[in-house]
Amino acid sequence: MTLVGAILVIGVLGCSVDHQVPPQTRSVTVSSSDSNQTTMPPKPVTFLTNYRQGVELARSESKPALVFFTLSNCSNSKKMLESTFSDEEIARLSNRFVCIMVDGTEHPERCEAMNIKGFPTILFLSPQGTELQRLAGKQNPDQLALQMHVALQSTAAKTVAAVR
Repeated sequence: MTLVGAILVIGVLGCSVDHQVPPQTRSVTVSSSDSNQTTMPPKPVTFLTNYRQGVELARSESKPALVFFTLSNCSNSKKMLESTFSDEEIARLSNRFVCIMVDGTEHPERCEAMNIKGFPTILFLSPQGTELQRLAGKQNPDQLALQMHVALQSTAAKTVAAVR
């Protein structure tokens, strides 16, 4: 791919922010576009950007949380937003989670509190806010889908154990 082609791809792919919601509670929708596609693209992953509200929503809906820690200038985080979180399977699985994005540039205190050492990092939290697993580094769609299934199974197992 030429430099011009790469710049065009980067300019076309990316995330958009819903500015009609207050900044603390806005959701971020990640999508990719392909002008050669004739079918409707999959619905992309939607992230909440308010960590506390996301964790409260996960608790109230009894869903696990997927927390994506990113930096605005991190190339691997951008690649994940453009490809991994735009993948059809990831978008489908994301409906079973409350997805939260934390920008370490804007919220370094949250990253420190959660012991985030590098970016990107994904935490899976139980509906009660307990850490289930941690993924450090760029994840491709297959890797993330597998870990999302593991987190869902772990949540289900803990729910069954709590009922007994």
